[in-house]
Amino acid sequence: MTTFARVWSQLGWFAWPLFATTWISFALALRTAFQLTSLSEHDGAYARSAPRRGLRLLATSAAAAPLIGLLGTVWGLVSVFGSIDADTAPADAMSHGLRVALLTTEVGLACAIPALGAHAWLSRVLTRRFATIEAAR
Repeated sequence: MTTFARVWSQLGWFAWPLFATTWISFALALRTAFQLTSLSEHDGAYARSAPRRGLRLLATSAAAAPLIGLLGTVWGLVSVFGSIDADTAPADAMSHGLRVALLTTEVGLACAIPALGAHAWLSRVLTRRFATIEAAR
């Protein structure tokens, strides 16, 4: 079993929003980069605002991924503490809850860090590109 499939099976329903956020961030970064390369000084205001819309969504997904990971962490820890019995704590239930808690944190940060880096890089490129377009006018 691949690492991706193993993580997917461990996370349960938390995998959907985390991996969807990753793919949305990746798609938005590519779309914004493509829009930046095709901008010219003859484009209208709507064409120049399209990359900014992509950057806003990219920033939102970069902010949402660690929050989804934090939600999974809390969910996993609640299941760990819920499995603790007065007499004994089943090791399987505790280890599964801790595994979910750590995996959701890891995947949430793994989604957010590249999205945040892409946002920062594309913001700088967008600022430079608009400065170049304005100077050419």
